[in-house]
Amino acid sequence: MGSYGHYKFNPAERQFGQYQLHIYGVEPLDMWRFGVFARTSLGKPTSPWFVQAELDRSGRNAHAQLENLTPAGNSLDFTISSPGARIRRYDLAVLLGVRPLRSSVRLLAGPVVSYMSRRELLRDNYTWDSRGPFTPYRRIEEAFYRGFNRVTVGYQVGVGVEFWRVSLDLRRENNLTPVVGQVRYEGATYRANLTGNLWMLTLGARVWEKGPTDKKEAN
Repeated sequence: MGSYGHYKFNPAERQFGQYQLHIYGVEPLDMWRFGVFARTSLGKPTSPWFVQAELDRSGRNAHAQLENLTPAGNSLDFTISSPGARIRRYDLAVLLGVRPLRSSVRLLAGPVVSYMSRRELLRDNYTWDSRGPFTPYRRIEEAFYRGFNRVTVGYQVGVGVEFWRVSLDLRRENNLTPVVGQVRYEGATYRANLTGNLWMLTLGARVWEKGPTDKKEAN
C-alpha cells in the first residue's frame, strides 16, 4: 500500500522572547507512505462491515517561513525562509469500514497513532554571522523543529472503491494531539500547540485473500 498527499499545519502567531513571529506556510510539500494492511470482515464473510489495520512508514519534508513583525527596539521588517527538516515516522491505523449496499464502494474511519523515528534539520548554503539580525531566527527555527512530538494521535476518514484486488482511497487525516506542543528557546518554554491536516490518495493491492471455510455461507 502506498500514499501521496499534501500536509499542512494550522497557522499561528507565537512570541519568542523579544521576537514576535508569524508562523505560516509550515507545510511538507512532499508526503509519502508505504506499508502493509490487513482486512477482515465483522461477522459472516459476506458482512458489509470490516476492520482494516495498517502499519506504514511515512516521510514528510517540513518547510517554515518566519516573519519578523518589527519587535520593539528593532526597525527591521523582513521574512526569511528556512531550509526545513526531514521527518520520518511509523503510523499505525485501525479503521472501521462498511460497504454500502454491499457495493464496491467503501467508507472507513478510525484512529491513527504515529511515532517519529527520525528528525533531520536541513542546512542551507549561507554562513550566518552570530552578530547579525537574522541569527536569532535560525535559533528559533531549530528550537521549533526540535519541538516536534515523538508520538501523536489522530484520526482518518475516507471513501474508497475496490476493483479486483486493488483499492483506491481518498482520505483526510487530522491530529487530535499537537504535532508541535512546546518549544524551548533560550531557557524559556513557549506553548505552540500546532496541529495539522492531511489529504492523501492511497493505493493498495491485496496479495493474499483467505477463502470462505463454510460453503453454505459462501453461497
